[in-house]
Amino acid sequence: MQSVVPLELDTCLSLCSTLEALLLDSIGPNGLYTMITTSDDSTLISGDGYTIVTSLMLSHPVARLIVDHMKSHHGKTGDNAKSFILQLTEILRHVSLKEGGSVTCGKRQQLTELSHGLAELHSVLEDKLVPELLKYCVFTTVSEQNRGSVEELCLKIIRTNLAGKFNPRSSKHVSEVLCKFILESCSELSQLDKTLLYLLDHFEEMVIEVTNESVLSSRIINGAILTRDFAYKSSNLVSFPQIKFMVLNTSFETITPNSASSLQISSTNQLLQALNFKTTYTQTFIEQVKAQGINLIVSAEALSEAALYICRKQDISVIHMVPAEQIAHIAHIAQIRTFNGPDDVIDESTIGTAEFCHSVLIGNSKYVNLGISTKQLILCSPTKGLCRQWYTAVHNAMKCILMWLNHEQIIDLQKLAKSHEQGTDLHESHSTTCSLDQKGDQSTELPDESCSKDKTGSRPPSEMMHNRDEMPDTNSQHLHGISIQGGGAVEFLTSKILSDISLSPSTSSALSKTSKLVAESILCLPRSLYANSFISKTAKNSFIHVQNRIESELSTHGRLKGIDGKSGRVCNLVELDVVEPILAKYLLICDVVKTAQELLRIDAVIGVKGSLKDIRDEETDND
Repeated sequence: MQSVVPLELDTCLSLCSTLEALLLDSIGPNGLYTMITTSDDSTLISGDGYTIVTSLMLSHPVARLIVDHMKSHHGKTGDNAKSFILQLTEILRHVSLKEGGSVTCGKRQQLTELSHGLAELHSVLEDKLVPELLKYCVFTTVSEQNRGSVEELCLKIIRTNLAGKFNPRSSKHVSEVLCKFILESCSELSQLDKTLLYLLDHFEEMVIEVTNESVLSSRIINGAILTRDFAYKSSNLVSFPQIKFMVLNTSFETITPNSASSLQISSTNQLLQALNFKTTYTQTFIEQVKAQGINLIVSAEALSEAALYICRKQDISVIHMVPAEQIAHIAHIAQIRTFNGPDDVIDESTIGTAEFCHSVLIGNSKYVNLGISTKQLILCSPTKGLCRQWYTAVHNAMKCILMWLNHEQIIDLQKLAKSHEQGTDLHESHSTTCSLDQKGDQSTELPDESCSKDKTGSRPPSEMMHNRDEMPDTNSQHLHGISIQGGGAVEFLTSKILSDISLSPSTSSALSKTSKLVAESILCLPRSLYANSFISKTAKNSFIHVQNRIESELSTHGRLKGIDGKSGRVCNLVELDVVEPILAKYLLICDVVKTAQELLRIDAVIGVKGSLKDIRDEETDND
């Protein structure tokens, strides 16, 4: 009989609090870094929440469950690892204060009711929360005519994603290089989402890590980089206006009979012919390659010395032992098929063209730069560990841009435009939409009485979402990016929306309780952001005072503001280039609520022998 350990709420809260303590001081642009050491005396300094949490050796199964949920969210959005842990911890803390942490899962009728309330809240978030959030979003049409605005928004989102993880100068340079890399890799902006999916799927081939160089040396290279040098390079290769090449997936020297065979040799000449057959076949093949005007062979397999000798005689350049992933990538970009062995045929579908092909020194390694229609991102860093952090951060920043575009699962633009056209309550007169061209002075702190004045460039109610020009053209085939300001602005807005839900007469008792609880808990992120800022913490400048001012501005004038993580001042964060995808913020709230609901429903922890796969297989057999 396996031991059964009841799971107390205090245990869940203690585990979350331990993770929270590691991350609390690293929130925002002024956040501190954490040094991570390993058993082999390796060290890593990081301000990235995902890196810090996933580096931990966790023994408690509930702690691993929490981190798994965080990983799942981070895998979708590329961000919000710290926010996830902080908000989940704060929800459990409020539950503990409300119901008492000593209540065990086996004796907690109140906690079960809260769990049902969280499940109900999760089910209504899309209908209740999304329409309100959209009132304060930036809608950007992703088209060639709007390239300037698209580039500006992409850069802001990337900078926001990287803020606080690395030093500002390096983050600024990498953000600019990455934004340029993404947009230049996209032939048509209408295909930006597909381009991002391709870049993410082939990230290892598109991005090359280089150590022992400054981060500021990170750059974009035209063409594809093959992480091998020439096995043989013709002196005439640079003189060709266009270089014809073919890509070999397998060695053309490998000849295997279809069935078991035997040879009968009766003379010395026949023996020599049999021994020279492979060489003769190789020579014939390379002569056929030369006859097609091919100047370069790129092979995944190693070519023999005999094959290289024949290529030299025919003046055909060779790059061999190229990774299979790069072979497939080159074939895809060049729109050719790979040559797959002796039974294959050399034709136009196997021949690609490149504008150039030359050796290039990247770091301490010599590679080949093939001039096909693609870009390569060279990511530099002084150490291997730091370079890997940048590699991961760039990958996550691409996910954030994809989040900016992929919002169809929660936002129906056709329905949105129709609601706007009919004058429904989706965009009432108190709402505000942030505009890219808003300008204002954010250098001074807003006084208490400034809530009635527009000092941040926000437009008056008469010029808000009622302007049809601000709505996306849903009849076009263009993509649309939807973003919202950061700095805790979404959390303040969500807190207000959930508070309104809890006070509604039509709200059930369970939903009312959980809405109020989450509304209070979700403010932990702006509170931490404010605590880590440089502003002097006086009674007048307390977070409660700032919270009241922001909520008053939102309720009275419909102006959404957040907290500048550096100075601690209240302002429109769009002005400070702090912008986040609306989908990522929505998914954060949903995933945190769902995880909290799941933790409150766990009754006990049971240790069993074997793997979960064995248990699932047994359940399937019983079914």
